[in-house]
Amino acid sequence: MSGAKLLSSPIFHMNLAKISKNKKIPYIAGTSTANEAYTAWKARIPLIKIFPITAMGGAMYIADLLRPMPFLDIMPIGNVKLSEVRDYIDAGASAVGVGRDFYEGFSYSEITKRANKVLMELKG
Repeated sequence: MSGAKLLSSPIFHMNLAKISKNKKIPYIAGTSTANEAYTAWKARIPLIKIFPITAMGGAMYIADLLRPMPFLDIMPIGNVKLSEVRDYIDAGASAVGVGRDFYEGFSYSEITKRANKVLMELKG
């Protein structure tokens, strides 16, 4: 924890939430189910990671999850493709985590171009 500016995990763990509060370090907790996401929200987790989103049903799962709980700030992550970012945002996600599809096999300048393209698509 020495020098950490952010905590993130693939699961929600109350001990990490307590450490986060005590050290004043933001914690992005990983959840999969509606119950886990709600429990993380009750623990005042500011951004709740939904992982692995493709296994959970993709953008449709986000829409289904947010329908009864629109107060959740969620970030789907887990094999998300750049071409799917808009779908997740339209479904109600506050942020979207894109991994390998964003950077694997690309130079820094190509990654920058890909990022700018997604940002322009989201603005448009």
